[in-house]
Amino acid sequence: MTAVHTAHELERLLPHRAPMLMLTRVLSSDNDRTHCLSIIQANNPLLRADLFPVSGGIELLAQAGGTLLGGRLQNTAGQPGGAIVQIKTFQLAALRIPVGAEIHIHARYLAGTADAALFEGEASYHAQQFFHGTLMLAALPPAPANHTTAEDTA
Repeated sequence: MTAVHTAHELERLLPHRAPMLMLTRVLSSDNDRTHCLSIIQANNPLLRADLFPVSGGIELLAQAGGTLLGGRLQNTAGQPGGAIVQIKTFQLAALRIPVGAEIHIHARYLAGTADAALFEGEASYHAQQFFHGTLMLAALPPAPANHTTAEDTA
């Protein structure tokens, strides 16, 4: 996969839409690992007192892993992205992350199938790691044949 630079390109890989789509772009990626950037927006639904919580690293890792899973599923005509089904491990470090922060997320594919995959990764702000974890994502089931999306009606 090449670098992804627009929200529209990310929407092809993930089931999220703004403001829950927290990735700004994929900086680099191959079949087994990705490096993503998230610029924390003022409308981020996880903000508390204008700060992004370090536990939000779970969602950032899930979305970064989802770009890898989504890329694999696009090759098999599957639904984009997936959903967190298990958080296996995580570690947090206290850090104040303001609106506008540039967070770097690294995700690595560990094992899995087209239906579910295990990812490990971390999130950092100003080169300080505040989240490290391992989680499992499951592919979303295909949309029913008579399902209409917003893109279909636009």
